[in-house]
Amino acid sequence: MTDTTNNTPATEMTAWDMASSCLVGLHKSQRKARSEYEAALAASGNNPLGAGVSAAARVINVVAAATRVLEQDMRQHARSAGLVMPQSSSDG
Repeated sequence: MTDTTNNTPATEMTAWDMASSCLVGLHKSQRKARSEYEAALAASGNNPLGAGVSAAARVINVVAAATRVLEQDMRQHARSAGLVMPQSSSDG
């Protein structure tokens, strides 16, 4: 991973905005991981032990766990600090 701090936008983001962006990115990553899993499963003839299926499933689990932790902590902080949670497609 590279440090991109020298590519700062014209308008500086707050830490909350940055964390919100991370959460939105995790939600997008979950959808992408699910798509990759379904593609690997289809390519293997629906064999759950086929090439790439297990690895794709693991990505889903890892990203989902990270999303749950970050989202729960951010919701708690948003309630106590009067901040707005980012919108995601899972919110409806």
